[in-house]
Amino acid sequence: MIPPPVTSPATSPATPSSPSSPPVAELGRGMPGWVIRIVSLVLGIGAVFLVYPDISVPLLAIVLLVVAVVSAAAPASPAPAVLIAAVAIVLVLTGGSPVRLEVLVAIPLLHLLHATASISALAPARSVIRPAALVRPAWRFLGVQAGVFAVVGITEILPTGQNTTIVEIIGLIGVTALVLVTIRLVTREK
Repeated sequence: MIPPPVTSPATSPATPSSPSSPPVAELGRGMPGWVIRIVSLVLGIGAVFLVYPDISVPLLAIVLLVVAVVSAAAPASPAPAVLIAAVAIVLVLTGGSPVRLEVLVAIPLLHLLHATASISALAPARSVIRPAALVRPAWRFLGVQAGVFAVVGITEILPTGQNTTIVEIIGLIGVTALVLVTIRLVTREK
C-alpha cells in the first residue's frame, strides 16, 4: 500500500479566499489613480490663471476655478469640456495675435487637460495605473502637438498679404491629404 502524499504548508494547494474579501490581482508597480486627477486639477487651475489677466469679471474667474475643481473630481462630467471651451472663448474674445504666447501655452495645456480627464474618467481614483498604460496616450499627445505646432510654424512663415496661387494649391493638397488620412484612420480595421 502506498502512503498518501504529505503536503507541507508551502506546497499545499491554494485555499480559496474568504467570501468577504474580493480577489486581488497583483499587477506590479504603478501610480494611484488619484494622481491623474491631481494633475488634471493642476492643469485646470493653470488654464484659469493663464486667462485670468484677460478676464474683466472676477466672478468668471471664480466660476472657472470651481469648474476646474469639478473637472478633476468628476472627470466623466461635462466640466472638463466646459473649462476647455471657456478658456478658448476667453482667449478668442480678448483679441490680439492668434499666435501670441498665451495661445501657444494654452494649446498643449488644454490638450493635456483633456487627455488627463479622459484617463481619469476611465480609471477610478482607487485604481493603480501602470506607466505602460500611459505610453500610447503620451505618443498620441506628442503627435498631435507636433502637428499643431508645425501648422503654427507654417502660418508664421507664410506671407500675410494676398497668397500666391502655388500657396493655395499646396494648401488644398494638404487639406485633402489630411482628410484622406483621417478617413483611413477612422475606417481601418483593428
